[in-house]
Amino acid sequence: FKLWWWLYCGDFDMLSEHMGGFLRCFVDTYAAFGGPALDMEVLRMQFVLTALEQMNSLCAAVPQIWQMCRKPEWKTIKDRYDPRIGANVNGKSTLRLYLQVM
Repeated sequence: FKLWWWLYCGDFDMLSEHMGGFLRCFVDTYAAFGGPALDMEVLRMQFVLTALEQMNSLCAAVPQIWQMCRKPEWKTIKDRYDPRIGANVNGKSTLRLYLQVM
């Protein structure tokens, strides 16, 4: 399943609060349309493991993150809405997305 890849761009608070509901909705809908019954706890574990796997991969992106926002600037960034990390950099949302997932 690719649930993590469908949901990972959601805000942390929303995803944390509603993760169980999203997973339950998928399990129920999948079965309703002919898919096999899925174990909710196994699916939750797979979802979290996929998130951890992506986080591990994103560690390799730290040098790229520092190119988009120089290392010394991080000392003064107070939250994710700071325009240095919240706005598009070079026309892309890569920095914002990387930080969102991390």
